Amino acid sequence: LSAVGDTVLLIPALRALRRRYPEAQITLLCSSINVEVVGCFPTVDSRRLVDDFILWDLAAYAKKPWTLLPFLRSLRARRFDLTLDFEQWIRATSLVMAALGAPRRFGFRTQRQYRHYVYSRTVTAPPQQHEVRNFLALAALADANDDDGVPRLSLPPAAVAWAEAQLPPRTDRPLIAFHPGCGATGRPREWPASHYVELGRRLLTEHQAQLILTGGPGERELADGIRRGIVRSPLPTICDLQSAICNLTGPTTFAQFAALL
Repeated sequence: LSAVGDTVLLIPALRALRRRYPEAQITLLCSSINVEVVGCFPTVDSRRLVDDFILWDLAAYAKKPWTLLPFLRSLRARRFDLTLDFEQWIRATSLVMAALGAPRRFGFRTQRQYRHYVYSRTVTAPPQQHEVRNFLALAALADANDDDGVPRLSLPPAAVAWAEAQLPPRTDRPLIAFHPGCGATGRPREWPASHYVELGRRLLTEHQAQLILTGGPGERELADGIRRGIVRSPLPTICDLQSAICNLTGPTTFAQFAALL
């Protein structure tokens, strides 16, 4: 997996695998995008969910395909007994699984993706089913079934302290976070900024809420626009609109962002 959200949703499946195989050496193949999530994985009976991780950069291998062969050789030399491919759409991961040569290779049978031919066993991922359940179904092929399906993170104390310092003082008013951006590749999925403005003004008026705006460095302009839209005119029940909205958009680590939420 390479997406941050999917990696968080993978935690229940990893917990189930660790409970089923407490002494196994579990390696996670991940990217620079989601590697920070690994540092926030919880433990099971004092054992880490993964013993190590390996970074790979699909875009770099696409530009210089000759560099992929040494990488695959290094992975194959580890002689994995079992590989699980939690990706459903990127065909390259299925080819990597085939190249590793593990005797047991489990993955998803995704319609019109033709990835399933390289696996020894497959499961389908119904589109109406939550991704956590899809991941657990794949782990169940390895007899790993023991988990409640709730993703939980273990955040470093430094990240929690940082978040506490950024947030406004605690009151009895609801504290609600808006994360309007979906990243450079996710803009088609974004809710219109005008909807956030309308929702923000209603939350402030009807519930006397405090609002937190979050996002990455490239989403500062979007968050600023939403904030300006919310405070553009007075609200009848809010005396100080400026203090009711806190814009925390900007550079953060994954642990810091998770601690804010």
